[in-house]
Amino acid sequence: MSDTLISTAQRRLSMVLYLVGVHSFCVGLGMIAAPEALFVFFGFGATEELFFRVQAGVFHMVMVYIYCYGAWRRDVVAIGLSIAAKFTAMLFLLLYYFAYDAIITVLVSGILDGAMGLLILLLYIQTRLNRDDSANSSNQEANATQPIAPFTSGKADNSH
Repeated sequence: MSDTLISTAQRRLSMVLYLVGVHSFCVGLGMIAAPEALFVFFGFGATEELFFRVQAGVFHMVMVYIYCYGAWRRDVVAIGLSIAAKFTAMLFLLLYYFAYDAIITVLVSGILDGAMGLLILLLYIQTRLNRDDSANSSNQEANATQPIAPFTSGKADNSH
């Protein structure tokens, strides 16, 4: 039963990481290729400089790799980076919204990044808890079938 819980939790975590990767791919592609008018529509000012937009898009593409690697390999470091990236994005976007420029798209993005980070974190915790429960259950079953070892002093018995 615990193995089923582990695989279900792992599948959910992987699915969410893949979906976050798809989201980041779309955002990254939009940052790189969307026309200026679309940025103005979402509340950002027109700019002649494309470097920072493209740089942000490329960064999102790098994150796609990390999200998908964490989902595919269930790599703890990639999952941790995914959580850190989402919470850092949330903090930055909310601070930007409240301290600098109240663009509604920035607020919504901050809230959504925080929600994605929280979901990844909760699913990761669920996966770990289920794994720990399974390990404890396996250890208890193994211990129940093995005889209790006699007390030994740790000294070698040379009486033969």
